[in-house]
Amino acid sequence: MRRYRLSLPDLVAVLVLVLIGLLTFLAIRRTLRGLPDFEFFYAAGRYIWQHRALADEGHVGYLPWYLPALPRFFAVFALMPAGVAGVVWALLNTGMLLVALRWFGRHASDAPRKQWMASQFAPFMLTFPYWIYQFQLSQLTVFVLFLCTGSLLLWESNRRVLSGCALGVAILVKTTPVVLLGWFLLKRQWRTSAACAATILVLGPVSDVLIFGPAKAAGYYSDWYHSAVANGSHRYFMLNQVEVDHRNQGSGVTLARLLHPVDARRHLWNDPRSKHWGPSIFVNVANVPLSAVARLHTLLLAGVGLLLLYGLRRPAAALNRSQLRLEWALAMLAMVWFMPVLRLYHYAWVYPLLAMLCSARLCREAGVSVRLAWTVVILWILPMPMLISRELRCLGPVMWAMLLMGLLVGAALVASQRRLAGRVPAESPPNSGANHV
Repeated sequence: MRRYRLSLPDLVAVLVLVLIGLLTFLAIRRTLRGLPDFEFFYAAGRYIWQHRALADEGHVGYLPWYLPALPRFFAVFALMPAGVAGVVWALLNTGMLLVALRWFGRHASDAPRKQWMASQFAPFMLTFPYWIYQFQLSQLTVFVLFLCTGSLLLWESNRRVLSGCALGVAILVKTTPVVLLGWFLLKRQWRTSAACAATILVLGPVSDVLIFGPAKAAGYYSDWYHSAVANGSHRYFMLNQVEVDHRNQGSGVTLARLLHPVDARRHLWNDPRSKHWGPSIFVNVANVPLSAVARLHTLLLAGVGLLLLYGLRRPAAALNRSQLRLEWALAMLAMVWFMPVLRLYHYAWVYPLLAMLCSARLCREAGVSVRLAWTVVILWILPMPMLISRELRCLGPVMWAMLLMGLLVGAALVASQRRLAGRVPAESPPNSGANHV
């Protein structure tokens, strides 16, 4: 009887599947014990069934930073017992992660299509520590990545309305993907942008008015604006020393910890059962007034934002497919970097950029040198060991590395676009989004 021997790509694929299986087991184990963060989402959905309203402040299901659409989404899970709902959510996350990996493996790698899983070993391992945090907390990172990746895939397939709908759902789940809506606008993709806005309007405020009534819905959006926008900005956190513990890697609070004596010991600010853990942690190298630090950070945000707008300003018709994909991944990186509350599991959203940089063919078509791609990957790896220490984590090492990564990739894209200006876009297939502006 002939034996089947596993090739090296097969063994690598098996290893990836085993690791994803371990992540799934970790998620199921924690949700069955009723631990955060799925506990918060489930409680928010259950509260809707019990009171036909969103949970109030002080309740474990109170989600002040999320639009009302998210508790409504988890109300579906609240129809099931908590343990069953947690298992279903964990399995859905596993499935969505596999689908996202399959897309990057089949469309953004150099490997043969049948070896798509093995081709994702490098980017998966580069983000594996952050997938652990994602599955440990059963957070929304995989769901948002799945929707954003699906939006790009649908757009490239010339299904622009569906692309906008997928992105609209992603923004309702987590408002940060609004950066990708900005990218579509810069690419002059009006139909996709309009579909995204319509999805947000219909599945958001219109649905909330129908379910909760106009008065309640208006109150919920007013509360959301107060909590997530007015009191959820970098500046507010810095001046009021909120969300400044070592878990938050946001650029604002990181700068505040560096330039002002801010206590970075662990504290669950958004949990009614919150308390401090352990001794105080101070890593500041100066004692600059917080108001001055806030102004400095505003200048930093403005500078990075202007550079991003400049780098992504060209319309889709002027770029080839690989350049568009790398720009989109750069927008995903910016989405993470601009977050006022940046947790370790949010770093998993850098996966698309790492997956594309690991593809020599894509880099070559985008006009980015393989040497620069390797430099960016090394920059990503270098600060990771520092996350083990809470004191070093307070310095925001990965966040600063991300800024440098973005600047390098952005500069390389701008340079390649100038070189290719006036030429026919390289290898743009008939169904490429660039050909359907």
